Amino acid sequence: MYRRKPDRIVDLEKGSQSSETAATSVSVTSVAPAISAAVRPEKYVANTVGQFGTDMISAISENWNKPASIIMNKQAENDETKDVKEQKYTTGHDQEAHMDLSFLENYNKTSSIIKFDDEGHYAEEFRKQLLSIKQSYFQLKNPNVSVTTASRRTAGQLLADSGSVQVLCDVVAEGLQWRRYAAEDSTIIPEWWNPLKNAFLTVFNFMDCCPEVSFVARDQEQFVSVLLQKLKEWYQPHVEGTLIKVEIQSLLPWSLGSIHNMAMYPENVSKLQKLHASKVLLPYLNSTSDRFKLSAVSAIADIATEAEADQLATSPDLVQFLLERLKNALVSNIRRHDGWSVSEIVKTIRQLARNDANKRLLVKEGALPLLTQGLKSVYQNEQEISYEAIWVLSFDKENISEIMKEKDLVDEVVTLYKEGTNSKTCQKACRGILWQVRHELVKDEKHACIGKKFTQKASRTDSDLARLDVAPVGNTLDPQSHVMISYQWADQETVKKIRDQSSITCECVWMDIDDMGGSTLQAMAEAVEKAFVIVCCMSQKYKDSPNCRAEAEYAFQKHRPIIPLIMERCYNPDGWLGMILGTKLFYDFSGKYSFESRLEQLIKAVHKHVGNVTEKPESFKQVSPEMSADLKESSSPLLLHRSLSKPAKNLYSSIINKINSWNRNDVQAWLKRHDLNGTELEVLTGKEIVFLHSLRQEAPEFFYNTLEKKLHIETLSGLISFTNALDDLSSF
Repeated sequence: MYRRKPDRIVDLEKGSQSSETAATSVSVTSVAPAISAAVRPEKYVANTVGQFGTDMISAISENWNKPASIIMNKQAENDETKDVKEQKYTTGHDQEAHMDLSFLENYNKTSSIIKFDDEGHYAEEFRKQLLSIKQSYFQLKNPNVSVTTASRRTAGQLLADSGSVQVLCDVVAEGLQWRRYAAEDSTIIPEWWNPLKNAFLTVFNFMDCCPEVSFVARDQEQFVSVLLQKLKEWYQPHVEGTLIKVEIQSLLPWSLGSIHNMAMYPENVSKLQKLHASKVLLPYLNSTSDRFKLSAVSAIADIATEAEADQLATSPDLVQFLLERLKNALVSNIRRHDGWSVSEIVKTIRQLARNDANKRLLVKEGALPLLTQGLKSVYQNEQEISYEAIWVLSFDKENISEIMKEKDLVDEVVTLYKEGTNSKTCQKACRGILWQVRHELVKDEKHACIGKKFTQKASRTDSDLARLDVAPVGNTLDPQSHVMISYQWADQETVKKIRDQSSITCECVWMDIDDMGGSTLQAMAEAVEKAFVIVCCMSQKYKDSPNCRAEAEYAFQKHRPIIPLIMERCYNPDGWLGMILGTKLFYDFSGKYSFESRLEQLIKAVHKHVGNVTEKPESFKQVSPEMSADLKESSSPLLLHRSLSKPAKNLYSSIINKINSWNRNDVQAWLKRHDLNGTELEVLTGKEIVFLHSLRQEAPEFFYNTLEKKLHIETLSGLISFTNALDDLSSF
């Protein structure tokens, strides 16, 4: 493997020729971003550098030769202290509402810069670009935390759109694979190490604050595969203490952190599951490093399938370890332990609690008293995640009893419910918790009135009915009867499209259009009870949502028919959702197939449950535009969408009995009409033809598999002829 001698290294970041031992300091000017004055206006420098810029430059100069992990830990603690102060400060003082981000246009150059020079090394301009991109993350620090968050999110989006993320991921993958960052004696080779470090830290940091960066990184097959492969390779040397310093102090924690940051977003979970990321991370649960163990358990909590999560449920020591870290963070002045904040640790608890076995273990090991402290926190982010964690834990009957025993917890939840809060997240989770424990609250003398409020029926008034988006015309269909769509907020646009298209088939469609969540759970309950059928829009986010679980479980308890839709490619429901849906046929709206073909099948499936199977209507009536506009201005969080059509003839009633009674000659005549005679289809009976017609609508994948494997129709022309023959049944 190619090695460059350390004493002949040109370190561009330091701007001089140096040896490894000579690289002991860095000038203030050397850390300034490599961005032209034309791109980085003075206004930006004046607004953002200030004291923070001076502090940052001093910190970089002071810590240049310290191990990366020490610098990161120290900076993390400093940042967290500042964050705590900033959160308090910004509640009363609004800082500048925005930052000048024009200098970020520099990102657009990344993919066009020549990567390697004639000698096969990273080119000077390319190395400068990597450095400037890394430094831009820290430049976006602002005294106002919300401005920092928004600015970094914007920068991350630009990184993703400009193609820079792909380039950065390639540098990381190449650097880890080639291992040119260290000489044979383990000394660092800066001309290879610095580009790797700058690219790695950029991807690592921006994935944490910008989901789009994580999505692009996820799709870089080599990047993710190399990270997981290196984590496999490094585990045993890590345990034995034989990893070189830069690997144990930088590359290993960055790799664990990158997988963790990627796993935070549900859109990335299926990819990480396919790559068996949990299996790679599981050994790190036994690491002697608390930081590594926390990173591993946090990532596994996001990624693990139900089967893998069950393994964690048998590890009380791991849960105790996690709760001990939370206890320490709660009493820390900086609300952080070993680099992990209160909110980060509670988020891990919430994610672990998605698995029902872990719910019991967490409560048994003492999670509730610690989460109650989170409810009382003066910091909103800690309150919100603590409320959400308790809501998830409440989906266990035994845990409900334990929650009721925590009087401070119940009092805190009830108080917030009565007094209200500016946090929609807290409000939603608070009502969700009360909904889950409503039957126990009724038995509690102190809070019986709250329990009764959550157990009584929600009554629909005339004013509620006036809020229909499209009103009925010329028909007396019971307005209380409808089809309910249960979905997760991320899928709303697709669900609206389904609603708008399916509403012309004589059905009334109920859905939550304003993410009402716990605020009107009684209305949700009534919607379930009055529904002909529940259309359940499945995805990883749906399964992870306690609000969606409340809807689906209530529908299951009330024995409502459920039609499942798949909204996410490759999603396979497991856990509580898998148990509710069992072996039901599902309809794929993930984009794998055309929307129109899936919609037609869904409508027919709905009609079978309603008992009103019809063809597509020839026409339909709607209210006047004026009335529609008035209704759309309603502030109701619920949408009851209806459009009534002229009745159409029943597709099956006039032909189904006739086809069922077909003899061999009838079948052959039908096949001959479509040039299908002389094939294995001649063995079909009339009843089997009717069944295939139905199967095509309800389970198209199984239908086409049957044609190929059982009936040996393997050519495209054969498939076309047979499906056309089925379509022609009504006129035969």
